[in-house]
Amino acid sequence: MFVSFVTACLVTAAAFCPMNRKLFIKTAAAFFLFSFGYCGAMIAVWILFSPDNLIIRNSSVYIAVSPTILILTTIICYIIMRVILRITQRGRLSDEICSLKINYNGKEVICSGKVDTGNTLQEPFSGDSVIVVRSGVFEDVKSEISTSEKNGFRVVPYTSVGGQGIMKAFKAEQIIINTSKGDYKAEAYIALCKEELITGDADALIPSELII
Repeated sequence: MFVSFVTACLVTAAAFCPMNRKLFIKTAAAFFLFSFGYCGAMIAVWILFSPDNLIIRNSSVYIAVSPTILILTTIICYIIMRVILRITQRGRLSDEICSLKINYNGKEVICSGKVDTGNTLQEPFSGDSVIVVRSGVFEDVKSEISTSEKNGFRVVPYTSVGGQGIMKAFKAEQIIINTSKGDYKAEAYIALCKEELITGDADALIPSELII
């Protein structure tokens, strides 16, 4: 069991990293549970029906199928997964403009944010997600930010269409994302960016994984 879970973690890391700790644990656990459930279901089929083309050895399932069936089922599964991904992305409120409340040093900053599937930034040491916010939004609390720069301020590297660089980021005390589907409490770093790095009406780019 332990070896199987470690294997699930390694497969998840190879397929999906980088991602934050919380999402990684969820993904690895889901992969492990689905694999465990699939193997259990196949053992039940093998015991009850004893099909000739089904072989189970050392908890591994082998199914003898023709190349034609394999190709057709692969195409069908691909189509199904594409449909699921489209529905999931819609459910994640991709590109929706929402309200973002950030509490820092006892003060609350409210701004507009856009849920952005393209924002995959992470704080390098903790692996936490990063919400990118225009620096002008924090004009009223710049003194608090500059004071705390000596303690807990991090540097987050980024790459965009216009080039690459680094942004200063800090850990907010509380983050609430208000969307059409409800409120989400998030744990993330706030990275301050130049005004031109965010286009459109939004003041912040919110990683979609924060509202899963």
